[in-house]
Amino acid sequence: MEAHSHQPLDARQNQIRLLSVDRNLTSTAKVQCHLEAFNLDDAPNFSALSYRWEYPEPSDTQLPSPKVSRSIVVNGKTFPVSENLANFLDVFHKQPQNKPIWLWIDQICINQRDVFERNHQVKRMSTIYSQCETVIIWLAKASDAYVGALKDPYFTRVWVVQEVLLARH
Repeated sequence: MEAHSHQPLDARQNQIRLLSVDRNLTSTAKVQCHLEAFNLDDAPNFSALSYRWEYPEPSDTQLPSPKVSRSIVVNGKTFPVSENLANFLDVFHKQPQNKPIWLWIDQICINQRDVFERNHQVKRMSTIYSQCETVIIWLAKASDAYVGALKDPYFTRVWVVQEVLLARH
């Protein structure tokens, strides 16, 4: 299957990309999604995901980049994602829902290969999180109990403060 490539956003149009996850899949199939660009001012209601990217151990010679270990299908093409994000999508696509839910997930909705777009969109994250309907916080796969949940590496991220505090719900 061919690899997904992002269509450029028009920065003058205040565009963002939103992801819709197909919820009619069997549990063994790859997660299938649709990615679409919207003007932020006219975008449908959406939820923003706050989660922890996975990084390898940092080295003195190289900046860390996310560990990519799984793939999903976006607009009919393969798209690599981190294990933690794949786990979220595995759980999310199995939740019953009658209407499409749009998500903003930085790892997918921002073209991470385009430095200009990535920098531009990162500067807009406070606006994106303040205009979303809800923020979904994903710590990890569910377990019997979250003893010591606040010790999770998620809470070591600087982004957590703005992502949670700027949400309307």
